[in-house]
Amino acid sequence: MRVYHFHPLWGKGKGGYGEKVYLLTIRSIPIEVIIIPAIYSSLSGIKAAVDLKNVSAHNVANTNTDGFKSTAASVIESGNGGVKVSLSRNSQAGTIYQRVDGTEVESSNVDIVDKTAGKINAMHLLRANIAALKTSSDMIGSIIDILA
Repeated sequence: MRVYHFHPLWGKGKGGYGEKVYLLTIRSIPIEVIIIPAIYSSLSGIKAAVDLKNVSAHNVANTNTDGFKSTAASVIESGNGGVKVSLSRNSQAGTIYQRVDGTEVESSNVDIVDKTAGKINAMHLLRANIAALKTSSDMIGSIIDILA
């Protein structure tokens, strides 16, 4: 198995996707390599999946917090070839109930079924992006083996 050394260069990537440029040395010959958009997209998808799971966990953890308003999270295009999570506060009122002392309290508006489905979707998003990242990495490895 060959080992290749990547050295980050200073400055902005050339591909327009905000990639970092790296210098790859094969047989002492410097080769400029750009981190391809597929890898960037996969990494942003992985981060989005983790963010979705974190938002869902925060909502579920506050299910029994009186007056808590859940946060809705959705994945949107980030404009640079990747995705990001957009957050919005769910302003829908929770159930109003009466305490023993007679005061009314609003419960949280967290929908456990919805949050569970969201966690499942986030897990599928994570797995798909990990698979895409592995495929991109394998392709780059094959290209490097051909060049070496």
